[in-house]
Amino acid sequence: MRVERKTHRGADQNDCFKNFIKLSWERHLLRVA
Repeated sequence: MRVERKTHRGADQNDCFKNFIKLSWERHLLRVA
């Protein structure tokens, strides 16, 4: 159970990290355009 919760938390952090990169990339493209 603890392992599943830990894995789920890691997945959530991964999604937040991907969203952060996507937002930064979109902001970068807007700045360049």
